[in-house]
Amino acid sequence: MHLKNHIFNPKTLSTIQSRLFNGTFIRTTSTAKQYVLGDALTTEIKKSIEAKWGPHVYGAEAPETCQHVNGKHAYVLSMFPYPSGRLHLGHVRVYTVGDIIARFYRMRGYEVIHPMGWDAFGLPAENAARDRGVEPESWTRDNIAAMRKQIIDMGCCFDWSRELATCDVSYYKWTQWLFVKLWNEGLAYKKRAYVYWDPVDKTVLAEEQVDDDMRSWRSGAVVEKKLLSQWFVRTAVYGQRLASGLESSFLKDGWRDVIELQKHWLGSMHGFFSDCKVLSDDSSLDESLRIWFTSPEPLRHAQFVIIQPDHYLAKNDDHVFQTYPNGLKQMNFMVLNPATGINLPVFSGGPDMPIVPESADCRIDEILNENVYPEIAVNDHQMIEIRKVCQNRKLIGTFHPEHTHPFIFHSASLKLRDWLVSRQRKWGTPIPAINCNDCGKPSAVDTSHLPFNKNSDLSSLRCYYCGSSNVSAETDTLDTFFDSSWYFFRYLDVNNDNAIFDPKRIKPYLPVDIYVGGKEHATLHLYYARFMTYFLEKLGLTSIHEPFQNLVPVGVVMGETYKVSRTGRYISGDQVEERNKRLVDKETGLFVTKKWEKMSKSKNNGIDPELIIQEYGVDTTRLLSMAAVAPTSYRKWPSSEFPAYLKFQAKLWQTIREFTYYKEKTEYVIEDDDDWKQCEDSIFDKRNYYLRQIIHNYEKTYQISIVVSRLQGVINYLFKVPKPRIKNSIQYERTLGTAIICMYPIMPAFSAHMWQSFRDVASFTENEFDLEKEIWCQKFPHIDPNYNLELICEVFGNQICSVKVPRAILDNLDLSVALEMALEQPEVEKRVARETCEVISYKVEPNYQATLNIKCTEKEKRKLSNANIDK
Repeated sequence: MHLKNHIFNPKTLSTIQSRLFNGTFIRTTSTAKQYVLGDALTTEIKKSIEAKWGPHVYGAEAPETCQHVNGKHAYVLSMFPYPSGRLHLGHVRVYTVGDIIARFYRMRGYEVIHPMGWDAFGLPAENAARDRGVEPESWTRDNIAAMRKQIIDMGCCFDWSRELATCDVSYYKWTQWLFVKLWNEGLAYKKRAYVYWDPVDKTVLAEEQVDDDMRSWRSGAVVEKKLLSQWFVRTAVYGQRLASGLESSFLKDGWRDVIELQKHWLGSMHGFFSDCKVLSDDSSLDESLRIWFTSPEPLRHAQFVIIQPDHYLAKNDDHVFQTYPNGLKQMNFMVLNPATGINLPVFSGGPDMPIVPESADCRIDEILNENVYPEIAVNDHQMIEIRKVCQNRKLIGTFHPEHTHPFIFHSASLKLRDWLVSRQRKWGTPIPAINCNDCGKPSAVDTSHLPFNKNSDLSSLRCYYCGSSNVSAETDTLDTFFDSSWYFFRYLDVNNDNAIFDPKRIKPYLPVDIYVGGKEHATLHLYYARFMTYFLEKLGLTSIHEPFQNLVPVGVVMGETYKVSRTGRYISGDQVEERNKRLVDKETGLFVTKKWEKMSKSKNNGIDPELIIQEYGVDTTRLLSMAAVAPTSYRKWPSSEFPAYLKFQAKLWQTIREFTYYKEKTEYVIEDDDDWKQCEDSIFDKRNYYLRQIIHNYEKTYQISIVVSRLQGVINYLFKVPKPRIKNSIQYERTLGTAIICMYPIMPAFSAHMWQSFRDVASFTENEFDLEKEIWCQKFPHIDPNYNLELICEVFGNQICSVKVPRAILDNLDLSVALEMALEQPEVEKRVARETCEVISYKVEPNYQATLNIKCTEKEKRKLSNANIDK
């Protein structure tokens, strides 16, 4: 019998050999067989397995796993849901991905943080509660209870001890605390602005919540423009830092597409902005005007400012001092130049953001210059009038030196705007602010008054500016994206009543290692969460810059839609029939088009996850949601590939059945021929070949679909091994046990059942697996130390050859040794001279491969280029 490739200690090896050659093998740790495998795998059997093992592998708490490795932890976070009352298949996909990754890391010995909570405030809850005649909180709490049960029934194992809801006072008190801190730092302010108004939901929307067709992201209604006094957060101040952060090597490959989206949204940081004081006798104009310039120097010499014609100040005739025949307007207020302290006149007729002229020596006359502003033209007489107005400052009052303040400016793009956080709704975090009824100015309340709402006692509150007690509470609530911009910090210290969180307590676990969520949150949520993390760093509460290191942006789930061509109305599949090879609406006979679209109630293509679980069972639903396509790609449901994965499950069932049969019913046959050795070596290679890719995709790429594919590969291979050899083969037993453990994160209950059957008859692997413990206590398998991995040798990024290196050596392969190995290869030697070569990069990926990229002289480079052409 060939034992060379199995790793035993000498004592174990001796015992196994003696027992085998005596013709008997008695397990020293026997377990009574409790489960019998049926002849065929049916849905009923699957459900009975889940009923038996579900309480151990699903449930409300994570099962006990192998001992933690000192200092190793993984924060695996799924984006928390809005509690609508029902899960959809998008939830199933996101939470299954996160659950699989969390289970994998637990088996690797990591301390895993895997929490769940609820993004519980928001307009949909308010509308739904109103329609049902109940309070939003009551409706939301009922939904949370229902969805928590659904998530548990779905097989996901979250740490519910960390559960939070943004509508909990214990949470939104600290959301308000963040707002007050932003106000204290000069980053929260209230001003008049034209805003997007949703006429259906009766609330303001941020610019990012309006699509290209000017429709609301939630109601779909065409938005209106309204002039309102609203609260903003100066996110643009952090624009350059947020843009630079996207270039950091800290963000891993999963960020690639999101980085491009955020860069486009941020815009090119090729200029600067500064907020300038508006100077006027009119007390209603006690505000600032943000101006943009390409560099600070022109501002020092500027003589005027231009605002766009549709700016709310330009559209109000009360603020216009003079209108010229060509439509050019001069305003009856000025702005304070923050660089010089000089008052600048303001004209209407510029681009999107108020700007100052491009050149340092620009004069008011140059408003006429067609090379600067061709749409503006005035004659000489009008120009004289403009000069007179600008010189006569008494027209807009007298101003004093105390208006001057330090020159503060920030890098900016022309398209980036501050975050509009006011919402006109009831069910949301109350903005902790008051409005003074005497001086008219708003101010945030002190943190000692938190939590705060419109019914709070105002008797002890005073206006920050004039000290008046004649104040009223702010009635607007915060955008729900404000609530979700920091929840991942609170999970780590969820019961802290004295602070937003303890910096020392959260430090070991941040940043979030793996963040799983929908691609649709690439800009809004991820942008605001990044901003809030930068702000918390400024407050000294965290030392991290970016909140999420690895990102798994999960693609949407698609369902088939049927749309009546003439009317554009979506109908359900049962309303459609085929006539003369064309799909038609049964009722009207009108032609119908069929296509795959994102699942939506409005498109009649949604599928209730509970119906799928009822049809397939929990683990099979998890398998089907992960198989065939990467998590980042869209998932069609149902898919034509589903039968292949049901067949895979059945083949695994049959493989275990055969393994137990041959282990129990046949006698040991001692073989020591070349065919036996070749078979054992082949299984040894297949085990490591597939395991290498399984580990890599669980740990590095999160491509669970490839894990499933590799598990299919190993089971298909084992299924073809000659049956009489199953009883005697160490490598067969090792490989089958490895496969069962590897599939546990995907199909927990099914794998637990398979493991019970396996360990009842396993006879060679007591030293490798803990056959006395259940599957969730097993350590994740490792690649054999003597299995050869590849050192890939590249020249100028082109792969030339690879060198086989045992895993035990490659995992810790020093650069100098790797370089020597590469230079010894004939393919490299004929292209690169040892004396002149330089290392471009070197990367070791333990358990997977190493890559060495070197460069040569220009002469050698040309030789390499010619060689590639010859190929």
